[in-house]
Amino acid sequence: MTATSQSEAAPRGPTRAARRTYTFARSTDLAASAERVWRFVTTMQGVNHELHPLVHMTAPREATGLDISAAPTGVKLFRSFVLAFFVFPIDYDDIHLAQVDRAPPYGFVETSTMFTQRTWRHERVVEPLGEVTSRVTDRITFEPRIALLGGLFAMMFEMAFAHRHRRLAKTFGRV
Repeated sequence: MTATSQSEAAPRGPTRAARRTYTFARSTDLAASAERVWRFVTTMQGVNHELHPLVHMTAPREATGLDISAAPTGVKLFRSFVLAFFVFPIDYDDIHLAQVDRAPPYGFVETSTMFTQRTWRHERVVEPLGEVTSRVTDRITFEPRIALLGGLFAMMFEMAFAHRHRRLAKTFGRV
């Protein structure tokens, strides 16, 4: 994980603390084709399967069957509430896709705002390694609204994505 600082010309709020951006990445090689993995990870059902049982992301009824690979880019798709253990609301995510690559290597870039994060960028790439193997890479960049909590969020998000990748490996098998 890396952290970068940016000084702000005209700071907002009561403090003049520098804004800080955090970035980390995680990759896992899977024993399934890129197309099969892509079809799974681009649905809310797939996202929630990866997050289970730690977190559940809600979606409005009309978006429950939404396939990210077919979703429009450049517009807010919906607000998802992030529920710890399916019950406790801990955040929200205004889902916004900036880019979707619908051919190998498959991928998307989600650029959102959250209650706890001023900026959130999730880049996911699903690339073929062979006919029946693939690699999933997630790259996360975020800027917390409360700078002092950045390290805590970094640790939590890294743990959450490690969990997601373990769930993918359990679902599809490791190479």
